Amino acid sequence: MIYRIGIFRDAQAEDPLTYCPECGGEVYRYDLVADVDGSLVHRDCIHPEDQEYLYIAPAISFFEEVC
Repeated sequence: MIYRIGIFRDAQAEDPLTYCPECGGEVYRYDLVADVDGSLVHRDCIHPEDQEYLYIAPAISFFEEVC
């Protein structure tokens, strides 16, 4: 469940999708991440020179919607 406060949402009110293997931090649906060898890694955990070669997008975009 997502709780909204004004126009901002509280990301920590929802469960994380996964955890970043680099920093161990929680990855929420709108965090900017890249798929590195099958794991979602925070954009800030990736070396800046490597960022230009990786597809970086919100974490939710790496999951397929199941109907």
